Amino acid sequence: GSEPEVFAPGIVSNGLMNRDIAISPDGSEIYFGIILGSYTASGIAVSRQVDGVWTEPELLPFADDPRYMHIEPALSPDGLRFFFATNRPHQGSGEPRSDTDIWMSERTAEGWSDPTPLGPTINTSAGEFFPSLTREGTLYFTRSGSEGPGTEFIYRARREGEAYGEPERLPEEVNVDR
Repeated sequence: GSEPEVFAPGIVSNGLMNRDIAISPDGSEIYFGIILGSYTASGIAVSRQVDGVWTEPELLPFADDPRYMHIEPALSPDGLRFFFATNRPHQGSGEPRSDTDIWMSERTAEGWSDPTPLGPTINTSAGEFFPSLTREGTLYFTRSGSEGPGTEFIYRARREGEAYGEPERLPEEVNVDR
């Protein structure tokens, strides 16, 4: 309709700090970040529509460890790849990373695979955030701190087979120096 209304009251709009929603291509799943306190803890939840009713949200098993930040879910347009930002270590467990990287999981018959970080072409010592994908597989994302403190720019990386090519910073029409 033409009048705004609260989205999924009691599910997504539940009084918590929820942000960054991703909706499956068929509209039957919604993924969103839940943040507690001042990012004291965060995770990514999913709710599924069953018989026209949204299920109670539950945290994804790979995005529920309170030691690490898990935010900004994004789905590929075909719904087969799940991307998110996290500060978890690349190998095993331990202290959170000082930067945030983009990770990916693939949909399987059993659910989502164990996620893995995108390679060093995408993930650097700067912070990578806000993944978004096109139908052709191009990844758009934000990188902060790569060109000095306080810098933040939007990049794109084209998919080349199973990996991503070298990211390119989008032009000034998109990225305005502050």
